[in-house]
Amino acid sequence: MLKAVIIEDEEGARNVLKFNLEEYCSDKINVLGEAEEVKAGIKLINRYQPDVVFLDIEMPNYSGFELLDFFDTINFEIIFITAYSNHAIRAFEVSAIDYILKPVNVERLKEAIEKVYLKKVANENNSRLKILENYLTNKKLEKISIPYSGGYHALNIDDIIAVKAERSYAYIYYQTDRLLVSKSLNKIEDLLQETNQFHRVHRSFLINKSKITSYNKKDRLIQLQGDIEVKFNKENLAEIEEIVKRL
Repeated sequence: MLKAVIIEDEEGARNVLKFNLEEYCSDKINVLGEAEEVKAGIKLINRYQPDVVFLDIEMPNYSGFELLDFFDTINFEIIFITAYSNHAIRAFEVSAIDYILKPVNVERLKEAIEKVYLKKVANENNSRLKILENYLTNKKLEKISIPYSGGYHALNIDDIIAVKAERSYAYIYYQTDRLLVSKSLNKIEDLLQETNQFHRVHRSFLINKSKITSYNKKDRLIQLQGDIEVKFNKENLAEIEEIVKRL
């Protein structure tokens, strides 16, 4: 059974969330306390040592992120509660941090609880939260958090050389190493699309344009940093030539 606390300044939102948790998720979660502001929430966390905290981002005096500054290590899972925002949703996706939109959707709530229940507390919370906060604050994607081997890996966008499809998984090539991650090539492409650094040269390959070292028009081969060689579709020839001209 997961121990939980709710930190949300709107009484109505707290009541709805608590009702839904008790009504639909009582077999997996037990709400031990609720708070309407950050300082009271800190006391709850210290007192109950919860497995999961439902945390509103926008609150008076202190924000949800500022609450996290009071802890050296985030040893509890966080599910953020947020009003609808395309930018906020994008930030949660690139950081692999779970969230629930207001008003609370029961099925989405159950899905979030199931994720926490299955993995318990993640060891990579601090780095994932840094990615989330940085993206929300600066509106610039510099890192992404990628699931692999039962955990998460924070990757600098500039270090990624290429991504290769491997069925429902993908290999991410970076520097002199590669990671097999539990995310499809299409999903990774979606996460990276706004950077304008990457190009799909083949149904199975996504490359970082800045990592191209040479290309062979006749054999339709691109040479990337790290001695990575990628074959591209002939339909992409004009685009590849244009990319190389701009390097």
